[in-house]
Parts: sequence; structure tokens; C-alpha cells
Amino acid sequence: MNSINGAVIVMVSSLLFSFVKCYGAETDGVPEFRKSVSSFSRFPDQVDGSLTQLSQKFKDSWECRSADVFSWRGGPELAVCGSLVPTSYQKGAYSIGPSDDFSWIVDREKKGKVRLLWVGGGAYANDEFLKPEGDRKFVIIVALRDGRRYDSMFETPIVCGRDACEVGRERCAVDVPKDVYPDVVKRVKAETHRTFASLPEGAYELLVGDYSHELLTRALTGDLQAADLLLHFPFALDGALGEQVAADQETYQKVQRLGCLGAP
Repeated sequence: MNSINGAVIVMVSSLLFSFVKCYGAETDGVPEFRKSVSSFSRFPDQVDGSLTQLSQKFKDSWECRSADVFSWRGGPELAVCGSLVPTSYQKGAYSIGPSDDFSWIVDREKKGKVRLLWVGGGAYANDEFLKPEGDRKFVIIVALRDGRRYDSMFETPIVCGRDACEVGRERCAVDVPKDVYPDVVKRVKAETHRTFASLPEGAYELLVGDYSHELLTRALTGDLQAADLLLHFPFALDGALGEQVAADQETYQKVQRLGCLGAP
């Protein structure tokens, strides 16, 4: 009799385990991932408070013909309007692209309401990544690209509950090698006499654009002279080049506002 009871208990336990394994996505937090979903084409029903003013720029030209979506059975959906591409930058992370156009992250609540949670990309934007962290948690990582290396700067957490997803505050994540571009201040000061006319066509833009990037990278190590040169840029700028330098300046000013480690 005992052996029969034991066999029944084992069989019931096995069935329960199979049930949880098949239908327990909500409890273990593992989402289903779908590519190129077309059901987010209309403008969101609600906009996160901090994005209200910014979102007005997109309302009449909203495009989300295709979204990559994380979803939970009986729960919310987290959708990236754009393309998520696996990257070697961090294990399990996806590149959010294209970086020269705007990308949006929205969620569809369990009740069906679609909310705009995050806006990224744009001209001269830094590289952006979405990394699933398990247990319904994600992090958006903004990184500075330097050749084949990415240096992280900011992170924004996203947590998806049973009914909706919520975006947390952007936080510091500066991780730049301390020995990067050690002589950039000296090189920039030696080149301040350069003008558009003094170099072959296109060479001035490349020189000055590279210096802007190198000064930003160096400033993120805590170099005050590099930061001062970036913020008081010593070269003449035209429209496109001015936008590129302004983007680097805004990135550093954000580092200052957030009080990131390594920034003055």
C-alpha cells in the first residue's frame, strides 16, 4: 500500500511540475520574444509625464510599422519601435537601432492601453542597448562608441509587473578607461589655428569631429582641462559640425547633472 501511495505522489508531483513548466511564464518572468510585430502603428494612448513635451514632435509623424516585442502570458507587452539586434557589447544585450533615427519603447498594459515610455536615437545620438536582466527587468544602456569599444555612460531601468511596465530614473554608469587619450588637450591646443580653408575639403570636419569625441571621452575620466575645452570649443563650426559638437557637449552636461563618478 505504501509503495502505491508513493507512486501516486511521484506521479502527481511530476504532473504539477509539467504544468508549471508549460504555463508558468508569468511566475518565472521569462518573456516570449517576437520580431516585427505590426500592432503598434497608432500613436500611444498615454505618454510618460517627462516625455509629454517631446512627444508632440512625433505625434503627427508617428511611425511604428514594426516593433520587436517582449510579452508575458496574461500580462503586459514591452515593444521597441525599431530593430533589436543582438550585440557582443554585453552578453544578452540588444542594440536599439537605427541610431540616426528616433526609437521608441512603449508598453501595452494588460487592459490594452498603449503608453510611450522612452524616446532615444536621433542625429548624433550615442549608441543605445536594451538588456533583459531576468525577473521581468530590463535596462537601457547608453554608451559612447570608440572604435570597436563601447564605454557605458547611463542606464535606465525598466520593470514589468503583471499589468504594466514602468521606467525608472536614469542613473550613472560611467565606465571609461582612465588612460584614454591622455594627450588630447595638448593636441587640441596645438591645432586651434586650423580653419576650414587651411585643410583639404572634408579634412577639417574629420579633425574637429574627432577632437570633440576625444575631448568628451577624456572628460568622462575626470580631466577638467578636457571638459573645459569641450564646453568652450576652440574651433570654428558650421551647421552639421556644430550639431555634432553640441551633442557631445550635451552628453557631458548630462554627466554633470547626474553627478556621475569621474565627472567634475
